[in-house]
Amino acid sequence: MDQPNNKLESIIKQIITQRSDLSESYIKELIKIKKSEIGAGFLTDLGAIYLILNELGIKIEQKQSLTIGEIDFGHKIADIECYYLSSVKLPNRVVFYVFDSNNVIRGVLWGNDKNAFEGLKTGQGIVIKKAIIKETLEGIFELHLNDKSEIIKKSDIKNIESACSEIRSSGPGVYRGTVEGPMRVINFKKKDGSDGKGLAFFLKVGEQRVRTVIWNKNDLEIYEGHELVIGPLVVKKNNYGTELSGDDSTIIYKVGPKFTLIDGKDKHFIAINGSSEMVELEFDLPPTENVIIAKKFQMKYPNFKIYDYDQIKGEIANIKTTRITESAQGLVKIDFIVLSDPVLKDNEYYEMLIGDDSGEGKLIIDKHVFNLVSMLAIGQKATAIGVQGNGKRSFRVTSYSVIKASKTSP
Repeated sequence: MDQPNNKLESIIKQIITQRSDLSESYIKELIKIKKSEIGAGFLTDLGAIYLILNELGIKIEQKQSLTIGEIDFGHKIADIECYYLSSVKLPNRVVFYVFDSNNVIRGVLWGNDKNAFEGLKTGQGIVIKKAIIKETLEGIFELHLNDKSEIIKKSDIKNIESACSEIRSSGPGVYRGTVEGPMRVINFKKKDGSDGKGLAFFLKVGEQRVRTVIWNKNDLEIYEGHELVIGPLVVKKNNYGTELSGDDSTIIYKVGPKFTLIDGKDKHFIAINGSSEMVELEFDLPPTENVIIAKKFQMKYPNFKIYDYDQIKGEIANIKTTRITESAQGLVKIDFIVLSDPVLKDNEYYEMLIGDDSGEGKLIIDKHVFNLVSMLAIGQKATAIGVQGNGKRSFRVTSYSVIKASKTSP
């Protein structure tokens, strides 16, 4: 949240505006001298510039309306332009979180007006008037509101994913990451004596893998492999090292794994999820070319088994189309012409010679899926969707593959 370099550059520009006889390089030299005079360990560049401002008799006008990223220790009371994230009502206060790009800040509303955040949608733009800016012992800024503060709603909405960042060294944040195991339910006693639960797992954010615990949220349907946008999560240091901690205020959006179902039948589909996958659905989902986010699923080799989902409209993806001689690997789509009848090999599988304008190759068809190609005739054009390329001009037909022959016979 703290952006001392941006703040420093802004102050230097204001100094030069007021004192045209001073250059940027000269001011930066003054900063070095001041830090040397005070001694090591006492001043940052930003701290030094405040002392220099005092010595030069220059007053810097501070903005009364700030974004979260512009807050520093020079501000006491200000209007904050931000976006609402979440809030939780407690007996004598409301704890809330707001964000802007890459910044999240915690706030506390004191007093009797506990409904100030009601009706706000996550991501809704607001202006917090007369927010009191305080700094915790850990050096984290917070907003404190009283009966003189006011929350003004704006019409704009911002996706909370814009607040996602790498794992912070301290304070609250919003993260996009993938759930990894092991996953563990933690049972504990709350202060009032009632039973509480927590869910512990690992969240992989970029290259970092951090233990994460969500407290007081029961029946969370989160599984290994889920991709989440989640926050606020507060960085804590304990025996596990760095840990991300969430609670009733934590918002969780499942944004993956996302599959575009390309083609299939009988609940078996070829799908796109970065690469091509074989997906088994525990429900009917006609027609094809639907985009879904798996809510409840099991990764069971060689396919995903999906039990529940969210459907997304308006997104279409296509499986990779390859030519026979491109030595493709993985699930692909090929357009071809049949060059031979299928021939049984070792009483286990069939081979069928196929071709396109790049060259010749073959389909390998296991006996139990021979019915998928039985209607093909020599000279007939066809399309194979979701066949497994092995990189050697051969493509294996599986129970998930879809073979579409041209309507016109040769």
